[in-house]
Amino acid sequence: MKDHARVHTGERPFRCGLCGKTFSRSTILKAHEKTHFPKGAGGNGQPQPGEGGGGGSNGSSSATGGGAGATSFKL
Repeated sequence: MKDHARVHTGERPFRCGLCGKTFSRSTILKAHEKTHFPKGAGGNGQPQPGEGGGGGSNGSSSATGGGAGATSFKL
């Protein structure tokens, strides 16, 4: 019931530690967190270059923090 109440209150207490997006349910946050680590990442546990800016916008900017040799691309 508490989860459903958030639909009406707009409360979004679950925040992604990587990009800052917020969610009303922890299960949605967990599914979102998987988008930062696609299956094709080679299992290194690092975000892919250029990721984080796709999909909807929450008004925050995205920084990948890339260093020498980092590439950024949009599909």
